Amino acid sequence: LGFLTALDRLDPVDRAVFLLRDVFDLPYDQVAGAVDRTETACRQIASRARRRVRQDRPARIDSPPRRRELLDSFLTAVLSGDPAELQDLLTEDVVHISDGGAERHAARRPIVGRDRVARFFCNIAARLPDDGRIELVGVNGAPGVLVSVAGQPNIVVSFEFRDDRISAVHAVLNPGKLAAAQEARRR
Repeated sequence: LGFLTALDRLDPVDRAVFLLRDVFDLPYDQVAGAVDRTETACRQIASRARRRVRQDRPARIDSPPRRRELLDSFLTAVLSGDPAELQDLLTEDVVHISDGGAERHAARRPIVGRDRVARFFCNIAARLPDDGRIELVGVNGAPGVLVSVAGQPNIVVSFEFRDDRISAVHAVLNPGKLAAAQEARRR
């Protein structure tokens, strides 16, 4: 998810060059033809995109207990409906990105800023049905949250941490992806 967020910050040509060259390993002459640029320009674009992707990597909190403590505080603040308390746990530039797919409604654009993200999560938590269940789970090797409704996975949430705060929140609501997560949990 972090990689996708970094890619999303690249402009379309930079993203295309980066993916074609560094992910799909196409030679520069083919990349140049695909994006209608010279090979030299594509080399410069790829170099700039690599730097940007590396630069956008968040400095991680290496302490699993501290990440867990932040996550516990996040959930407490969200469930209490107190945006001010939640804001204290978020970086100024925190971003929330959700993936609903074609079948589930999700925020179409990233929600950016501690005030907006805090209000968003408090509003969503207020709508949690009575049969909703929140469970701490591992997501991509880090602590995350699984929200189930009527015993079925509804949302999987992962977090990024920076400067002893939460810097990004990624929510997956897409039923196809949630089914795969549920299957992985059974193994």
